[in-house]
Amino acid sequence: MNELIELYKISVDNPSKKDHVQDVVCMLARKVKHACPEGYNEALTKMYEIAYDGHFSESLARRAVASMKNADGTTGEHWNMPQVREIIKSYGITINEYDFYYVINMLYSDFCKILGSDMAVYINLTKAYINDVDAPKDKSLKLYLATHDV
Repeated sequence: MNELIELYKISVDNPSKKDHVQDVVCMLARKVKHACPEGYNEALTKMYEIAYDGHFSESLARRAVASMKNADGTTGEHWNMPQVREIIKSYGITINEYDFYYVINMLYSDFCKILGSDMAVYINLTKAYINDVDAPKDKSLKLYLATHDV
């Protein structure tokens, strides 16, 4: 294993070898996914956390929200990305927009029958959920990844 890592380190930053390195990584990923799906998903989850610094990417947030089955019988987003961007801008919110998009829609999806439709309630809950002082800063993503495959 150490030999593979050393060869990777030597080759990955060389532009003429980068595509070949990527091909080898893809080949290994296919084999691991087939032979050990749990190990593949664990590695994929860790790589995702590293790549996006503990935040949702746009594509994962959109995929996660699109698959939500809302308590009111609808599916998918209640607030779309342009609406979320406007909320963030007008309220001066400094939270990652994809985390905010996922969480506000998740809260609506799970609790709309209890909380109703007051957007301010969801905005305040989203901020409180994401900024929970006794939870890790990447709480939203960690909880999602713990319960869903990437």
